[in-house]
Amino acid sequence: IGCSNFDAIIIAIGENFEANILATVAAKSLGAQHVISKAKDLLSARVLERIGADMVIRPEHDMGVRLAGQLSSPTVIDALEMGDGHEVIEVEISAKLCGRLAELRLPNRFGVQVITVSRNGEITVSPHADFVLQDGDMVLLVGHSEAIDKLRTYLAD
Repeated sequence: IGCSNFDAIIIAIGENFEANILATVAAKSLGAQHVISKAKDLLSARVLERIGADMVIRPEHDMGVRLAGQLSSPTVIDALEMGDGHEVIEVEISAKLCGRLAELRLPNRFGVQVITVSRNGEITVSPHADFVLQDGDMVLLVGHSEAIDKLRTYLAD
């Protein structure tokens, strides 16, 4: 089976960076369309990018950033960086964000949009302006990273 038969090749060699480099180069030279390689640090990530990895992941770093975000904003349940400067976050609504969406003016105040609201097991997609956020609702929001940081700061105060 040739590398060109796969949509992506994932190389996740942990301790042996030289083997990771060799596997990345080999996958690309054998025709892999998309090579994803794991790096332990920023320098290793840069090396893997320079030798042809299409995407480099740093799980330890990413998890540390994610955990720090959760600890600094207890109401932020989860966050996902989209790679284009935007993030999607899941927030548990508290008293600070209860009310009609039109009155909360989240796009104007913070630069974020509500994607979905989950309440009692039911999900509302793209809720209308008259939708009322209630304490305990789980909300997915999308916005530029700076807008998300502004919202996190507001929620942490």
